[in-house]
Amino acid sequence: MKVKKFYKYDTDFLLNSILIEKNDYFYVFATNVTFLLTSITIPASVTTIGENAFQNCTSLTSVDLPSATSFGSNAFIDCTALTTAKISSATSIGDGMFARCTSLTTVDLPSVTSIGEATFAYCVNLKAVIVRTTSTVVEVAFNAFAETPILQGAGNIYVPSSMY
Repeated sequence: MKVKKFYKYDTDFLLNSILIEKNDYFYVFATNVTFLLTSITIPASVTTIGENAFQNCTSLTSVDLPSATSFGSNAFIDCTALTTAKISSATSIGDGMFARCTSLTTVDLPSVTSIGEATFAYCVNLKAVIVRTTSTVVEVAFNAFAETPILQGAGNIYVPSSMY
């Protein structure tokens, strides 16, 4: 299934999985839509995930994006079953990207040097953020971890020893 843009308005539907082939951009625009998307296979050719692309995908459990370098704001907002995410190539993750992903426990960010506004806001089970960048500077927006265990001392942000 080749997906460039997918639009579905004001209706419920079931979508269990997506395989994206030979595209460099993925964008889902959904209004009042119920997603039951559980798995995503995204090849290395996809480098951009659009704004609100997976918003409200409440059955999505894990995300591994090996080549995506650009993310629109709120790309995974309200994905309440999402437990783990690995964003391998991006150096910056945008505003609200994982906001209100209430099951999210671990995020692996090998290349990230910038974390945007409210990126993990209200991720009430977030216990570990792993930053593997070789850069000595990582910018974190003021409220990137609002209402998370990390700000309450019950979680950790892991960084390479070269950063301290």
